[in-house]
Amino acid sequence: MIRLMYLILILLICNFSFAETPCELSEEYKKRRFEILSLAKSNYEECINSVSEYLYWQAVTQCKIQQEDEIRDDCLHVAGRHKMVDLERYNDCDVLIPDIEEVKALFNQIVIEEDLTMCLDGQSRH
Repeated sequence: MIRLMYLILILLICNFSFAETPCELSEEYKKRRFEILSLAKSNYEECINSVSEYLYWQAVTQCKIQQEDEIRDDCLHVAGRHKMVDLERYNDCDVLIPDIEEVKALFNQIVIEEDLTMCLDGQSRH
């Protein structure tokens, strides 16, 4: 559920001010926009990945403790299947989901500061 909401948010961010583009965008503009979007979502993604890794290794450890004298090679496989069970553990990462309006404002500020040309025809239109 969290990942679905995140994917929807990312789609919205990717289209935040680009859905009504009045021209064909310059490569420089598109490159910078991609960088800003990647930066905006990186903290959330890193948090999700950290929680996922933590849950994976926690499950591996619990599996090995429970098996004590048995062969323990299957714990890595078992842990990989069960780490998504505790979805509430991912909720702490929600505060890192980028705010669309903040990302828009940051990108617009960068466009102005770096004097990025938005359109291939040379007109700024920002």
